Amino acid sequence: MEHLNLIFLLAFIVLAFVCGLYVGVYKAFPYSQIQTAKQYFLTPLVKWDLVEEQKVRGHFEQVNTSVFNLEMDTIASLVSAREAPLIVSLHTWSGNYLQPDPIAQRVVELGFNYIHPNFQGPNNSESSCLSQKVISDIDSAIEWAIKNGSVDSKSIYVIGASGGGYTALGYASKSKFDIKHTFAWVPITDLNEWYWQSRNRGSKYADDILGCAGQEFDEQKLAQRSPINMNPIRSSKVTIYTGIKDGYKGSVPISHSINYFNKFAKLEDKINEKDVQKLLTQASKPTLEMIESRQVFIDRVSGKLRLVVFDGQHEMLENAAIDAIC
Repeated sequence: MEHLNLIFLLAFIVLAFVCGLYVGVYKAFPYSQIQTAKQYFLTPLVKWDLVEEQKVRGHFEQVNTSVFNLEMDTIASLVSAREAPLIVSLHTWSGNYLQPDPIAQRVVELGFNYIHPNFQGPNNSESSCLSQKVISDIDSAIEWAIKNGSVDSKSIYVIGASGGGYTALGYASKSKFDIKHTFAWVPITDLNEWYWQSRNRGSKYADDILGCAGQEFDEQKLAQRSPINMNPIRSSKVTIYTGIKDGYKGSVPISHSINYFNKFAKLEDKINEKDVQKLLTQASKPTLEMIESRQVFIDRVSGKLRLVVFDGQHEMLENAAIDAIC
């Protein structure tokens, strides 16, 4: 009989522990985050740089956020039950707001607010390429999300890759909102430099860049549209990710990311010329750090600015992007 009592007592203790653990996890993480833990690797990814327009479905809706026109201009998914962070995901150089976004579904599964705004469409005209209209478009989309959803205004995150990274860095200097963190993957930072790099390779982007300046090469106009010439950085934090092979296998040499970091970093944190040359010629020794199973060659922080050079090319690592936001 004593043995049975002991067995029942042990069973009760185990059951109480399991129930307590379940309640603790449930309270610590919203339902959507628990679901995300189950679905994280099951959610299909789309290629980050596809420019074909997608059909809007599921938790997402097509909305108008502009005060200047009546056309739909943003893909959105807002939280209504509680305040949550807002993720502002920016389309690439040649895309628009209907471009597939590989992080969208996962952001929503995490229980975050999400917007994917249009900002003057592809970067090939004077109205695009970090014009004041571009900044106003993104400002309007954020304003709309705050007004219509339950947005924690102290937790606004901006993310973009390639042309989206270019816009993210420019917006980090010009936003009227307090951005908590800006993530720029493989960004363009200097349009003058990129014009000659693109032209000398016979890339179509050279013509796009001319469009940004009014269809003719204008060094001053392009300088004004380049994040490297915009300051101060208003975003609380800025992280730049760049693949060491970009420029060799990709359209944007890593000099854009390195030069931007060195421009705004403190003197003692700048990457010295010797190490810059090693990075540019792929002669750098990797560190022990890894990002999504990729080796990291440099991870440098200076104040609010961080630069990560990883083993990759012109790409965004979607899982790492989600982890960084979380």
